[in-house]
Amino acid sequence: MTVVPAANPPAGVPTPPRAYGGEGWLVLDDLVSSWRRSVVSLGIWGLLATALSFLMPLQYSSRASFMPESPDQSTRVDGLLGLASQLGVGLAGNSGTPQFYAELARSVSVTDSVLSTRVTAEGGASLTLAQFLRKGASANSPDWEKARSRLLLKTSATVNPRTNVIELQVLMPSPVIAQLVATRYVDELNRFNRASRHTSAQARREFVGRRVDETLDSLSAAENASRRFLESNRSYTNSPGLRFEMERLQRRLLGFQDLFQLLRREYETARLDEVNDQPLLTPIDAPSLPARPVSAQRAMYLVLGVAVGLVVVLLRALARVTMMRLLVTDPSRYGQMRAAIGHLPLVRDMIRSAERMVGGGVPGVVD
Repeated sequence: MTVVPAANPPAGVPTPPRAYGGEGWLVLDDLVSSWRRSVVSLGIWGLLATALSFLMPLQYSSRASFMPESPDQSTRVDGLLGLASQLGVGLAGNSGTPQFYAELARSVSVTDSVLSTRVTAEGGASLTLAQFLRKGASANSPDWEKARSRLLLKTSATVNPRTNVIELQVLMPSPVIAQLVATRYVDELNRFNRASRHTSAQARREFVGRRVDETLDSLSAAENASRRFLESNRSYTNSPGLRFEMERLQRRLLGFQDLFQLLRREYETARLDEVNDQPLLTPIDAPSLPARPVSAQRAMYLVLGVAVGLVVVLLRALARVTMMRLLVTDPSRYGQMRAAIGHLPLVRDMIRSAERMVGGGVPGVVD
């Protein structure tokens, strides 16, 4: 690292022996020249963060995995949709995907229901989960919002794209509470499934019921049209035009017959779904009771401490480089700054380091 002498430097200020380079190279040069101090600083920050992790409450992780049931009616519904669209009858259908359930677990409605779960805190006190996470939390209060945010931070739901398996993880200071909260999450997802299936099946039954009546009317009209054609054209086989018209009427009649049968089956299925209370989530692993706290917690604090230490080291190096540049380019302002804050221990150390690297100080200012 070299320094370019300032034009007409004030008397008493030593001429810097090296040319002044770019900011990034100066910071790098400073880090290399004081690498021992940087390593010690990173180690201290890492140890402090690790020590802090021992003061924080331990977290226990309860995991549960499940998979949404594949709808067994997809093939029939797809055929129904295709045939209905050809005949001008509109139908609609959808099913929940694994990603949908993963997002549903973090929705406000499910989260608020989980926050209402009664848990037993230390000392045997019975509290809601919201009160356990945030003292004094009640519905529609700012503390409830904070409790919801804390619960979301402690909850994760991931989807395996290959197997469509959803894994739910809950972190809590107590292993029993962690298992209880994970179980409540699964129960709430099943409750939502039953309620939404009942509502959807009821709406589908009513909708398909109207379509059955409409299709029956259309089927009767097609049958009447075919009967009138046969009564009016008893020997239509000898006429290409009449034969073509008869084939067209037969195709329309057969189409409405197939659609009517499909709609009737769909109507009966909707009636069964309306009273079906079987869960749509297939459990793979029940919510576990964790035996040990999360081991990665202290490692996370260590990494975070080293990261903070790295930022501090870079800021110190940048501050020293800034002082060096000010010393070379504007000694008078540097002297004012040195006199104003040079008595601070941390600043005094950086000032000495900067002046040592440049090769001199500001005359008339003593430590």
